[in-house]
Amino acid sequence: MKNSILLVNLDKGWGGGQEYLISLIDGLLTANYQVGQILKTNSISDTRFPDNFTKYSNYFSLSFGGFKNIFNLIKFGTQYSIIHIHREHDLWLGLLIKLFQPKIKIFFSQHICPSRNRFIFNFIDAISCNSEWVKDIFVKLNKPKLIVNIISPCIELPNNIESVDLIGNPKILMTGTFYKNQTELITIFNELIEDLPEAHLYLISPINDSERKDELNKQIKSLKLEKQISLITGLKRLEYLKLLKSADILVSTYDKEGFGMALLEAAFLNKPIITYNQGGSVELLQDYAILIEPKNTALFKTELLKVSKNLEGYSESRKEKSEYLKNKFNKQKFIQSHLEIYNKLIEN
Repeated sequence: MKNSILLVNLDKGWGGGQEYLISLIDGLLTANYQVGQILKTNSISDTRFPDNFTKYSNYFSLSFGGFKNIFNLIKFGTQYSIIHIHREHDLWLGLLIKLFQPKIKIFFSQHICPSRNRFIFNFIDAISCNSEWVKDIFVKLNKPKLIVNIISPCIELPNNIESVDLIGNPKILMTGTFYKNQTELITIFNELIEDLPEAHLYLISPINDSERKDELNKQIKSLKLEKQISLITGLKRLEYLKLLKSADILVSTYDKEGFGMALLEAAFLNKPIITYNQGGSVELLQDYAILIEPKNTALFKTELLKVSKNLEGYSESRKEKSEYLKNKFNKQKFIQSHLEIYNKLIEN
């Protein structure tokens, strides 16, 4: 069916890279597109979105429960003119559907460093990247003809986010699944508390990753930091935003961030940000955040100490930039960029 988009995301628990999908669906419905989704069964309950998330569109729950489920998946998918995939791991699903409906176009949004699996990109009709950094990596893969555009995600924060009581002075927060180099931040924090003994570090992951959580807990216990570091997982989006608003500083020791939704959320709330000078977050926050060369943990600690002693001054000096970022990464621009690509694919 013309003007029909099937959105695919099989993440179990959605992180920053998927949070804008509600805005995209709203925009597509307003533009009179038919919208469908393929979701992994348990993602519906694990997502940070509201419980009524699936009301926004038709959806198919993929449970990998045998041939019948796959048959129904193909039947569901062939109703649409474009399959829009949001994770590299889900490209197989788009190719499977296209085998049964060759006229379907596959559009892929790349949020992180692409893998070295170059072959699969030959079957994609269009790709958008969320930053120049990710785009440059694709160019190095010798696939520049696939780059349709750079589409930066949008963020919509609810009005009047409530604060919650958090311990610590300062309250330092890092958001991201627990493979994002939190071990290095724990090491930095262990040195920081010599100068800031009342500091508290909050490590937040959008998904319940028990294996990596256990690994971090072992490191925390070995450093005897159980009372000064909290690991929090599986929060709904609004619960997380309350923590973010209540924090003093947002930090990240991950140097391969494709874009950095959590960083942008913090900038919208005018929070001090310290992160590494690499990845998509550089072009996102180069005039807002304190950017440090990767692995320079000594300087990271020094800057964290400086900011901790001048929180109000830091935020005050970046108010104007915070407002600029809110205008730049807004819903209208984000939706319009997608509509332009969808229309090109449909016309061709």
